[in-house]
Amino acid sequence: SDLFDLDLIIVLTAYLALSYSNLAVALFAFGQGFVMDLFSAGLNGLFASIYLVVFCAIYFGGRLFDIEGLQGQVMVVSLSVLLKKIVFIIFQIIFSARVPLSTPFLIMALLSALGTGIIAPLFFRFLDSLMRSPAESALDRAKGEAP
Repeated sequence: SDLFDLDLIIVLTAYLALSYSNLAVALFAFGQGFVMDLFSAGLNGLFASIYLVVFCAIYFGGRLFDIEGLQGQVMVVSLSVLLKKIVFIIFQIIFSARVPLSTPFLIMALLSALGTGIIAPLFFRFLDSLMRSPAESALDRAKGEAP
């Protein structure tokens, strides 16, 4: 579709890649794709395959860029979203005669990749705050109040 979308599944997958094993994150990505396949009318296995490719992009992107840093998060997530769109187009070329290659589609794909990359650090910080225990949060607040 030509709609602008922010892919929070990719952001969440990238975030999980920081803390969990590669196998666990790959299974998460595959599972999310599988669920999308269940609820879509598309080709069976399409999104499961796409999200496995996305996991690989995050894995290798995390080796090229510091995914713990702000710029690395933006780069890895943006490139992963862009790769997802490219793989989706490739699958459409292979399995369908209708390919949505148009200027508006390409612009929206780039904007989606950039937008998702830009929100990734904010989402990472939000998830970090959820993962912290109440005791850690109280300790941090106490340290901040001390002179």
